[in-house]
Amino acid sequence: MNPDAVYPSNQSVSHWINTSSFALPALVTYGNLGLNNIKGPGVFQFNMALSRTFSIAERKTIQVRAESFNLPNHLNPSVPTGSLSSSTFGQILSDISGNNGLDAGDPRIIQLAMKFVF
Repeated sequence: MNPDAVYPSNQSVSHWINTSSFALPALVTYGNLGLNNIKGPGVFQFNMALSRTFSIAERKTIQVRAESFNLPNHLNPSVPTGSLSSSTFGQILSDISGNNGLDAGDPRIIQLAMKFVF
């Protein structure tokens, strides 16, 4: 098997691997593809927090905080279907957040907070 033939030139979640590069082995035999030879999609999650504490008086402060989760709102697809007998072989049907379908998974969340300490 040619490793370059596994991945299509226009790779997408609906066509992650070239399905014509795979075939069922003969009965009572093993195939020639080893374990962990095909790469799945990568994961990118960017979370950020900024905070600042202001002194008001002796032993009294105000803290202002901003937090963001999944700031670029990036899709993190899961692994493709690996069963040759499946009609969805080679397609990615979910993301790593556990949602079914191909939405953005964990949404972008931005929250602001202010705390008065006395």
